[in-house]
Amino acid sequence: MVVTFKGDIVHITKTVSHENYPIWTVKTDSIFLLSVSSDDIINAYLQFELKVEAAAGVKSKILGSIKVDLEQLYQNKGDRKEFPLQQFPEEEMDATLAIRSRRAKNKDRMFWAKMSSHQCSPYKGSFSIDQLFFEVEKKKSLVNSLDTKHLVKKIAPGFNLKKDLKYRVRPGPDPEHQERTKWMTEKEINEEALDVSKCWVDIGSGPLAKIYLEIIGCDNLPNMDIIKMKRTNFSNSINRVGENIQRIRGDKTDACVAIVYEDAIARTDIINECLSPRWMPWTQRSFILNTSHASSKLYLAVYDLDNYVSGTSGYEFAGRVVINLANFHFKKEYLLHYKLRNASQENSGTITVRLRMECPDERTFMLNSLRLPKPIYLNVKSQKEYFFAKTALFGKDNDEFCLSKIVGYINEILLYPKILIFIIRAFFFILLWRGHYHITISIPYISPGNKISVQPIVIYLPLHSMTTFILGITLVEYPYLIFPYSFLTITWVMIAFMEFRNNRTPSQWYDCRTFRDFVTILILGVSSESLDIEPNQNVQESEEFMEEIKQTFTEADKELDFF
Repeated sequence: MVVTFKGDIVHITKTVSHENYPIWTVKTDSIFLLSVSSDDIINAYLQFELKVEAAAGVKSKILGSIKVDLEQLYQNKGDRKEFPLQQFPEEEMDATLAIRSRRAKNKDRMFWAKMSSHQCSPYKGSFSIDQLFFEVEKKKSLVNSLDTKHLVKKIAPGFNLKKDLKYRVRPGPDPEHQERTKWMTEKEINEEALDVSKCWVDIGSGPLAKIYLEIIGCDNLPNMDIIKMKRTNFSNSINRVGENIQRIRGDKTDACVAIVYEDAIARTDIINECLSPRWMPWTQRSFILNTSHASSKLYLAVYDLDNYVSGTSGYEFAGRVVINLANFHFKKEYLLHYKLRNASQENSGTITVRLRMECPDERTFMLNSLRLPKPIYLNVKSQKEYFFAKTALFGKDNDEFCLSKIVGYINEILLYPKILIFIIRAFFFILLWRGHYHITISIPYISPGNKISVQPIVIYLPLHSMTTFILGITLVEYPYLIFPYSFLTITWVMIAFMEFRNNRTPSQWYDCRTFRDFVTILILGVSSESLDIEPNQNVQESEEFMEEIKQTFTEADKELDFF
């Protein structure tokens, strides 16, 4: 589409190929700003010409055109207006052109200036694909990086270092509140980071559910801008390997987070020179992930951007985490803290995310988990993007043969005999008819003051022992039931494990979806209401429980040594 004003071309959109109903977006240059005088508004017009792109040296063919008065465009308030394109004698068509226009305000001019200089996202609420995926930001020279005065604002003498010290918000302030959000204290930054996100990116192609993911921040990330250099002292014939030398004084990790979910991949903005970055609500941090299978997992990976250093791959892997979404309830907002994992480092820091799941049909979502997931192919444009996706899914050293992997596999094999101790304990638990399922019965009684009161009494029922007894006596009478009872035993064992997780562990974060919840979804189509989890709820009880588990493993080792 070519736009002319008084015979001069004022705007040209990009070509939309292979479309009979083309739609121009910000990515294809649909927006432009035009400055005119008051006389032009009354007397002049804009001409829109729809052309077909031709080969080099061949004149473009005009399919249709329309003249629109500037006064009409000036009076519009952003509404969609359709205009029939003028037909040419050699063409037979019935086409229209849809236009939105309004008088530009100061914020529109500021937005256009920033977008033209690539200082902000194309439009509020979304991003173009080119900016969303791995577009390399140009760094300033290394000499300018030596000056770190831009990071911390100077404050008058006598201020409290912990409370009053202000930091410059990165990657930039809120465009709507620049003065307030340009310099903020650590407390203000943490509070602002928890505010509602303003810009969401909708990715993925699944119709089952939507996952609203917000990357809040990271803490205690490793400094990836420390390199290992090898020096050789020929006079003493001594090799000193692994001497850590920081590249630049004050240089730290330039963090960004990559998100991989099913057939979609994206990343956040880059926070330069910070080991505990926070992504603000107006930055690229929030994503809407569309789900195609109920058992899909969410992969998050943290990287350090070092494009300006020669000899590096551009992105250095800092750590990753895999989130299993199966135990999350719909319509519940979770603020989650995870430890980042990296095989080459013991402590890779933590990541904080906010997550919410929405599902239009929970019954369909649950039944979808019974189907095998289809193969998913993730297409990327370059080798660097392939590195992003591969390390997020499998880790950095997945294909490398190392001693740590062998030790991990050996420890996993040595853990299997300890399970035998739990099986023996479960056998005696059933054999001795120990109660585990409790019910509360209210019994009335007469108090000393001749008043009738109700006293609750908790009774523990040995349901597992009762089930074993019934299965045993019926199997003796009808041996042909051994095959259906074998499949029933598998379900029984799974329910027993589910009961152990939900009843024995004091922390609700270890709880899984109950059998009652699945039945409720199957019958009513809606899951039962989940309980809210307070911050640091049952922390002491959880630590005591983990110590008890460790003690059980220690006793199991002794019993195995005895056998």
